[in-house]
Amino acid sequence: MPRKICKLCLQEKDLVRSHLLPARLYKYCRQGEHRPIKLGNGVILPTDRELQDHLLCKSCEDLLSAAGETWVNPKLATWDRTFPLYDLLNQKPPDCHGDDITIYFARRNPAIEVEQLEHFALGIFWKASVHSWRGTSRQPLIQLGPYSDAIRKWLKGESDFPRHVYLRVVIATPPAAQIVLVAPYETPRDAWHHFVLHVPGLLFLLDVGKQVDKAERAISISYDPQQPIFVYDAMMKAVAGYLARETQGSRRTKAYLRAVEKVRAYKSSAAPGSRS
Repeated sequence: MPRKICKLCLQEKDLVRSHLLPARLYKYCRQGEHRPIKLGNGVILPTDRELQDHLLCKSCEDLLSAAGETWVNPKLATWDRTFPLYDLLNQKPPDCHGDDITIYFARRNPAIEVEQLEHFALGIFWKASVHSWRGTSRQPLIQLGPYSDAIRKWLKGESDFPRHVYLRVVIATPPAAQIVLVAPYETPRDAWHHFVLHVPGLLFLLDVGKQVDKAERAISISYDPQQPIFVYDAMMKAVAGYLARETQGSRRTKAYLRAVEKVRAYKSSAAPGSRS
């Protein structure tokens, strides 16, 4: 157990192995032969590989777990199409509906622990901003600039929710939920930074910067006092389409699929009663 500076509390301590995406999330997604789908670096594969490294001390690791992960992990979508978070939303009637989008105001539903959702998502975005999570690379997975430390202080309970940081939450109905794990990545914006995190059935969209558009701010769960959560299957279908296109274009994914077909062919030829 190396003794180094913990990225969260900034104190020299013994560091435990920390996961970028919670370890329990991988276990939660596994069911029979199903495995969570990993998207990243041009590869889309069923995976058991868990991104982890020595990043945090034990107390900070426990903080991230208790303040968000423990509540969120068991509420994500599963292979058998259960989706506890969606069920919690539906304990109350929707507040807005139209154009294939349904909006629920979490403030009216005490079953939705908004700060747990925020802590879960910002904890992962923040971890992606302070470590590479990619072999020998030293560059962080994403660049949050000064907002990284502002988020760190909020995660530690040392400050109010950071200014110019806007988080949106989008979920799917159970039939449309994608059982995928997508580590935080940035998509282009003209005047600010926009990041995406995808866990089973749930998208977190993070915008940071002083010039974030007013429309984007207005629908942020961390900005709007009503705390909107969007149910938007079209966005999840777009993710599915993106996955399909990336799969077709990925050489490593194609190699994996060819290997799977070879294994299946071998098992079929070796089965009792098969002809050689």
